[in-house]
Amino acid sequence: MNPKRYSGPLDSNFTAKTTRLRGVAGALVMGGALLWAGCAGPSGAGASNPTAGAQSALGHGEARDSDSESRANAGATLPTFLPEATSARVSAMTWGRGGHLRLGFADGQWVDLDAKTREATLHRASEELGPLVALSPSAEFAFIASTPPTVIRLRDNQVLFRLSKVKDLKVGGFFTSGAGFYAAEKSGALHVWKKSEKKLDKASTRDLKRVAMRQTADFSVGLPPASGQVVVTPDDSLVMGVTDGDILRWNLATPDQVDGVGRLPGAGKSLGLSQSYLVATTRDGQLRVIERARPVQLPWSKESRGEFVAASPKLAESFAVLEKSDGQWVVAMRDFKSGDYRWTTRLDSAKICGFEFSADARQLAICADSGILVLDTSTGALVNAFRRNGESLEWQRD
Repeated sequence: MNPKRYSGPLDSNFTAKTTRLRGVAGALVMGGALLWAGCAGPSGAGASNPTAGAQSALGHGEARDSDSESRANAGATLPTFLPEATSARVSAMTWGRGGHLRLGFADGQWVDLDAKTREATLHRASEELGPLVALSPSAEFAFIASTPPTVIRLRDNQVLFRLSKVKDLKVGGFFTSGAGFYAAEKSGALHVWKKSEKKLDKASTRDLKRVAMRQTADFSVGLPPASGQVVVTPDDSLVMGVTDGDILRWNLATPDQVDGVGRLPGAGKSLGLSQSYLVATTRDGQLRVIERARPVQLPWSKESRGEFVAASPKLAESFAVLEKSDGQWVVAMRDFKSGDYRWTTRLDSAKICGFEFSADARQLAICADSGILVLDTSTGALVNAFRRNGESLEWQRD
């Protein structure tokens, strides 16, 4: 059976009263191994009119030095920059070191983009059939959602693991510290392989053949099925919403525990974490901002709507949100405490395949119908746009 869950007060370290995993299916299983989105939802109004708020809220925090540019940008519509029709769709998007944006594609290829120099080359991760759904923080390993799922070493396209025990994969990825990787099934089963990326990088091909034969995870945990995005935090925690509205946190250092860290009015969809706040949306388009030091939902957020959110430890006062309005997306920066809009811009209706701040939080990337738009966080101005065109990448002309 699934473990019990508890949603209780959180302390400043984002911990809560803990439930130990019990039962047969929900037990912590120590193995002998060597070792995240949906799209549209209902629209609705927020705390104030988005376009009006973009002007009235200027002068707060991060937007303080860019009033005139924010006013000029408020309510503008971003250009459409869609990939060539036969190009593989984007299956993963994340920011790496040095401000590089990394993309994985459904045909197993990947790219490391330098938006400043506009330099990028497509690479094939392996001959395994399946989308590339995650890249390691070092960009040295990839997770392929093949059948069965595989983990690849990118420098020589060597298969490290064939995860034949994983059935019906929902999401797979790597821990921030480089300590290993995980695979979550749609049933809620979470499998974890603890193996240092440094050791895997140095391993010979002969050694890796022995490694790849050892498929049993270091441990498996029975969690409730994730209802939306699974976020990996810097301390190697997985944070996710589940269908009954709970937001759960599981940490690699305490694998036999699961913490309740928030509560939503419905199944969770998109999550973002800053130092002080957790911001989340539900599948039916409700938005909530929760203080991390205590399980309090800020009152203004209970009347607000949103589909996708992004937050960063580098941004103490605001977060990004995608809302639905009049058949378009509204991209906005909002104040955590008041809900005021710092700026807004519009985007034509599209399937959202990524929404994430860069590591320094100076840029916000949006994947829309597999076209990539990069915005300046302080103003909402478009910085870069690019798309895949067959076997090459194409940048939008200035």
